[in-house]
Amino acid sequence: MNGMGTNKIIKWAVSITCFVVAQLAQANPNIQINDQINRSISNSVNNNISKSVMKASRFVEIGLMNKAVKDKEQIKQAQKGLSTLGFNPGPVDGIMGIKTQKAIRGFQKSQGIKQDGVLTEGLLLKFQQ
Repeated sequence: MNGMGTNKIIKWAVSITCFVVAQLAQANPNIQINDQINRSISNSVNNNISKSVMKASRFVEIGLMNKAVKDKEQIKQAQKGLSTLGFNPGPVDGIMGIKTQKAIRGFQKSQGIKQDGVLTEGLLLKFQQ
């Protein structure tokens, strides 16, 4: 639906349904809409809503993975992971110091990702793998 929001998709589907019903009623007032048309419209609406929800959840997931970590225990985990991987973050003290940031940049470079020295949830997961 080219980036249409869920509400727009529902409004679109309702409009199409009303149009089809009106056209059928004008053609023959006694006509009944068969189950296939109802199922087809319903499936189309459900499919479009599902796609929109999946896209939205992916954006939320990406946002969470890019969230900066500030918790001292998580920083310690990252420092341990960086040390294990051969990057020197300095002491495992839970402080985001210059050495830790440099080690994070080194890891980011080795992974071919943006080298900003920021510890994110996504990086933390990579250290634990």
